[in-house]
Amino acid sequence: MSRTVAVSKRVTATLALACSLALSAGTATAAAASSPFDLLFSGSAGGGSTATVDATVVQQIVSATNAERRIRGLRPLAYDSVLTGVAQRWSNTMATTGNFRHNPSYTREMRPGWTRAAENIINGRPPESGTDLVRRWMNSPGHRANILNPDFTHLGVGYAISGRDGRHFATQNFGTY
Repeated sequence: MSRTVAVSKRVTATLALACSLALSAGTATAAAASSPFDLLFSGSAGGGSTATVDATVVQQIVSATNAERRIRGLRPLAYDSVLTGVAQRWSNTMATTGNFRHNPSYTREMRPGWTRAAENIINGRPPESGTDLVRRWMNSPGHRANILNPDFTHLGVGYAISGRDGRHFATQNFGTY
């Protein structure tokens, strides 16, 4: 499923403060991480949930998405840790609840300053790779439009596997900054 939102720029003090606090909370851990993915993906969804995450699949989704853009002459999307946090939390939610639907509040969770946003979600059963998931999105007109939208500048990706039934859930959040 895909959803695109285009709105005028809006920045609220509350959201800015929340993002600042969230980012500063991870500062000490960030120094020890060898990549941005290591900081966000520790191998479990946390909080006693029944979902696990796989940073390798996330990296494959980011790479395959940018490869699709590059072969069409579009600039690659910048990896965005805030968008990835939004996407990962939503993938965890879908995996733990089994409820496959769009995040109704993803734009409120994005860092301030965005002018355009979209979300792709997908589910299935392993052993699909991140490249396989992007291929499936590319075969859907709405998802493809989000991946190839030349206005988008940033990308966040989340991926989680349900501990209940083994289904996997992935989320792409796109933003223009």
